[in-house]
Amino acid sequence: GVENTIHVLQIAFNSQRALPKLPVRFPHGVLLHGPPGCGKTSIVKHFARRQHMSIIHLDCSSIFSSMQGESEKRMRGVFEKARGISPCILFLDDVEAVCAQRSDASSPIEVRLLSALLSEMDGVEQSTGVVFIGATNAPDLLDTAILRPGRFDLIIEVPLPDAATRRLVIENVLKRALVRCSSVAMDALVAKSRGCSGATIESILHDFLRGYAALEGESGARLSTDEVRLIEFGLDDDM
Repeated sequence: GVENTIHVLQIAFNSQRALPKLPVRFPHGVLLHGPPGCGKTSIVKHFARRQHMSIIHLDCSSIFSSMQGESEKRMRGVFEKARGISPCILFLDDVEAVCAQRSDASSPIEVRLLSALLSEMDGVEQSTGVVFIGATNAPDLLDTAILRPGRFDLIIEVPLPDAATRRLVIENVLKRALVRCSSVAMDALVAKSRGCSGATIESILHDFLRGYAALEGESGARLSTDEVRLIEFGLDDDM
């Protein structure tokens, strides 16, 4: 789950801080991969808070420009900013947008941008305090060069949320909407949401609650059995 992944990240990077002179290569970058909505972005944000590190969130699909050389310039600017505020986490979201496998079908800008990214990653020493974390829904599309030592050394699969995580997602949504439900109803929602991402669960609950009286200011409302059953069917249909 989310907590397990954060724990792995903390072990990996805190070991480097605690044992800086140990002749062992510690991860310089981590690649998180998993289905959409499984919590990759949340993991990075929680990890950054616990490490008391700044975070630069780059949506890699937004870095492209039609102007010659502008995309590479933007990439270099992101790394320059990261070095300037280190220690920090440089979060490369949807990294497959700039790290797709090179082929004869690759456009010149894709090739140049990937080369610029690899060059920038290689130019950042671990001692600078800049940590790379990439996120992707499609690890099989990545160019193998990005997975070499010194780039993304550690690869972690982020699965769909387990029961405990799904319960937290549901509880948080209902709490924000000032809605309560019995423990039996909650258990049913958790069970029925198996196989759904956290984002999907939130979306379905919000769709249901949008017209619910609690959203109009009624405090302490309680979902009836029939209403809970409707939400269960919604989650079940989405699986």
